[in-house]
Amino acid sequence: MGDKMTIKTAVRIIWQDLPEVYFGNELIRKVREIMHRPFLKDGSVDKLARVLRKEGTIDFDCIDRFKSIYRKKEGEIPFLVD
Repeated sequence: MGDKMTIKTAVRIIWQDLPEVYFGNELIRKVREIMHRPFLKDGSVDKLARVLRKEGTIDFDCIDRFKSIYRKKEGEIPFLVD
């Protein structure tokens, strides 16, 4: 994966492998795992997912904000590398 992977890159990589409908905690857990940072704050991952959505790198909708359930939007999203 690389010596200096950023959280943003980790979010992109993990997002590509998530199912169409996923829990926010699943994304957070997998990013912590790939980064080897078990205490990475949830908000950091959430914020970078929103930044990537705004940049057009990934796209998703929140379908249940209380249960933290998200759905990938349809369409081809390019995979960009830092």
